[in-house]
Amino acid sequence: MRSITGFILLGLIVAQPTYSGEFEVLYQSDTAKVVRDKSYGTNIGIFATNRGVVIIDPTAEDADLPKLNDLIKNSFQTEKKYLLNTHSHSDHTGGNAFFQQQGFTLVESPQGLKEFGVIKHTQAVSHTANDNILYHPTSNILFTGDIYTTNWHPTFYAGGLMGFNKAVDLLLSIGDQNTLIVPGHGKPTSKRELEEHRIQTFALVERVKILNQAGKSVEQIKNDEEIKRLLSQFNLEGRQPFLPERALTRFIERTITVLEQANKA
Repeated sequence: MRSITGFILLGLIVAQPTYSGEFEVLYQSDTAKVVRDKSYGTNIGIFATNRGVVIIDPTAEDADLPKLNDLIKNSFQTEKKYLLNTHSHSDHTGGNAFFQQQGFTLVESPQGLKEFGVIKHTQAVSHTANDNILYHPTSNILFTGDIYTTNWHPTFYAGGLMGFNKAVDLLLSIGDQNTLIVPGHGKPTSKRELEEHRIQTFALVERVKILNQAGKSVEQIKNDEEIKRLLSQFNLEGRQPFLPERALTRFIERTITVLEQANKA
């Protein structure tokens, strides 16, 4: 696990990110970097392991991928290079083809990379039907994929609230209280903030449920003051505006669908 010095360094780098082209370094240590693609907001992991360099979720297909490749080469030098993905959405896997052309091997069964001590599919589906949780014990860094994000509303559509709840339980069971939690998008956080995210998610869904049962329209739910307050708790980066109107409408509609499906189960 990280030393106390490493933990202090974490606080400094998360608060004062550095930049390389279109990529922002959120955290770095002797064995790891967490990088954000500023265009798509995707969080990317770069790890030095005994097997070689491993990158997680090399963002979307984009003209700036050579800049990311340069950043990786300047971080950790090795001939052996591997790719891992938390899930199949294109903003996490779109860069795979480019990096395979650079000599990276896509690892479909990440258990083969032994240095990643806990690599599991979630025990119940959450964001997608095939979410991967990726943990690097040496750096004490946990990649959640889009099971958890800190710059968007919660997403739990594949597995409903039950799947989301089980996925969060699994995330909280990995590592220790100093584990760096890296969401699919948004700033890295801690287990305490992940627990708060779960509480806030259930409170938001409950409010949608109450309003929907009272016969309120999607537009009325969107404009409810309590809904606005609850949603603001997910805006950890203070973006203004937080959610586009279309995204907010879709979130309310899909949440109602999840609630209706749960009632039928």
